[in-house]
Amino acid sequence: ASALRAWQNGTVRGQNRSIPAKMERFFPKTFVIGAQKSATSSLHEFLEMQPTLCSSAWGKEIHFFEVGSNFYKKGMRFYLGQFAKNPKCRELARQGLNFSTLDSTPSYMRSPPGMRRLLNSAPPSLVPELRFIVILREPVRREMSMINYWRATGWYAGVDYRGPGGQEKYFRMLVDTADAHVPFQRNISLWAGFYDIQLAEVFTIFSPKQVLVLNFDDLTHNQPGTLKRILHFIKTPLPKWRRLKLPSTNVNSREVSP
Repeated sequence: ASALRAWQNGTVRGQNRSIPAKMERFFPKTFVIGAQKSATSSLHEFLEMQPTLCSSAWGKEIHFFEVGSNFYKKGMRFYLGQFAKNPKCRELARQGLNFSTLDSTPSYMRSPPGMRRLLNSAPPSLVPELRFIVILREPVRREMSMINYWRATGWYAGVDYRGPGGQEKYFRMLVDTADAHVPFQRNISLWAGFYDIQLAEVFTIFSPKQVLVLNFDDLTHNQPGTLKRILHFIKTPLPKWRRLKLPSTNVNSREVSP
């Protein structure tokens, strides 16, 4: 709740913007900020394949701007250094090409203070150029996909929702143990599906024109048209491939940032 009050009062501070110009060029212009378990890993890999886009040496989900991130305390030099470590990013910078780095952390959308941190940390001249991609998936399906992942990795040993009435039992458990309208509480499963509240808060920080909101089903069932729309939105040239298609990526096995 204190983090929410800080965001509402505009007191969430960013990192010192006085960073060297040679590092400033590695600040991402493209962000995939949500939602988790909505094909963001596949989208990230697709975007990485574009000649003028590159991500951090770590890859997906650096989680730098999130409230509670230990890496945020290390400062902007640490964050931008993760992109400078990527050979592709370094080569694009060496050639003096117009390129964009990419930060795909799909939990950013549900962290308004983190989005405020991002704004306050970005070089002022770059702020109008920042672009945010959001993929929304039906909340129950999204949560079940997350639980399936947690179960497969051994992180989940809670209510078994797979039998008759299991999903109702699972969500009843969430309602009984958490207030769904308190976003910064330990159990984030309900809050993760409140897309309208999350986006409303994002739109108070960045212009809606800087945010592309997509439907998960459109992305998965109309890949060429949706991917073309994404590339146009982030001002990236269309690849000379016969057909735009998402890679068959499930999740990044590395779930802890560098």
